[in-house]
Amino acid sequence: MDFFCVVKELNNENRW
Repeated sequence: MDFFCVVKELNNENRW
């Protein structure tokens, strides 16, 4: 799932 990958990356950069 691309969404999951994107979320993971975003979380790594912006811990929201």
